[in-house]
Amino acid sequence: MGGLDCLGLVLWAAEHGGVSVRIGSQLLRGHTLSSAHDMFRAAGCLELPLADNRPGDILLGCPATWQVHLAIRTDQGIVEACARLRRVVERPGLDVQRWRSAWRLPEGES
Repeated sequence: MGGLDCLGLVLWAAEHGGVSVRIGSQLLRGHTLSSAHDMFRAAGCLELPLADNRPGDILLGCPATWQVHLAIRTDQGIVEACARLRRVVERPGLDVQRWRSAWRLPEGES
């Protein structure tokens, strides 16, 4: 899969999982970690202790000042949109030092 940034990947996965979540595209650049957290809360997401994340949860990191990056936790590691490779990749393992917070999306429609 290509052509998606990290937010696009999260929104695509949520939609295909039956979850409607509104997180604006303004999330990625020009925001602090705190403002990104506010946007996730406003979208109805639940913040988790980083150690308690599970497959399907969203991981949030800050690779640079005023930049936010997202990944989706899997049972083997993460799936993320890699800017360097310009495509979506799956990475084994979980480097917890890379991530600042974990979020669970709201429940989907039954």
